[in-house]
Amino acid sequence: MSANGQPKPARRGPRVDPMNPAAAAIRKGRTAVINRSAAAVQMTAEQLLAKSFDANKRKAGTEEPDLMIVSKAELQAHLANKRENFEKGIRRDATGLLSWLRYARWEAHVAKSAPNARALYERACDHHAGNSQYWRAFAVFEMADGKPDNARAVLHRATTTLPGDAELWLLAILLERTQGCVAAARDLYNAWMNYQPEDA
Repeated sequence: MSANGQPKPARRGPRVDPMNPAAAAIRKGRTAVINRSAAAVQMTAEQLLAKSFDANKRKAGTEEPDLMIVSKAELQAHLANKRENFEKGIRRDATGLLSWLRYARWEAHVAKSAPNARALYERACDHHAGNSQYWRAFAVFEMADGKPDNARAVLHRATTTLPGDAELWLLAILLERTQGCVAAARDLYNAWMNYQPEDA
């Protein structure tokens, strides 16, 4: 309450730490820089940003410590621990796209286990058959793994499940074109053009 009995207006702007001398100087209209002499070591803006990002990562604890694995048993234990953490993440947020895709990409690229990644993509597509992003990621994985027949089967299932998704059809046509199957690409295009939604 003010002296005349009126309520005080709400404070605007971000709350500033009163113990921060730079914030206090800025509030008073002065610059926060007191010593304007050149630093002994000059840094570019990129170096400052990189140093800041590194400090933030360390503070947040997101940066994994360097891990020294010296035996096959330690490697297997580490991989099992990472898999368990990924599985916990999927159980915690089963509808989250990123948790499934990160796990599958980790299996494919870090753990170097294409069968495990394939099984994980299958699980994701079974749980979320209506989400075309899982199907696309699965097909792209199969193409990158050098299995065009598997990618063709995945895209056939995807276009059957989600016939209204244009990107899935285009990916299937692109796969056929890259494999040199122009007639199959033309057939897919015609099937796509002949698709009529039930509500139309």
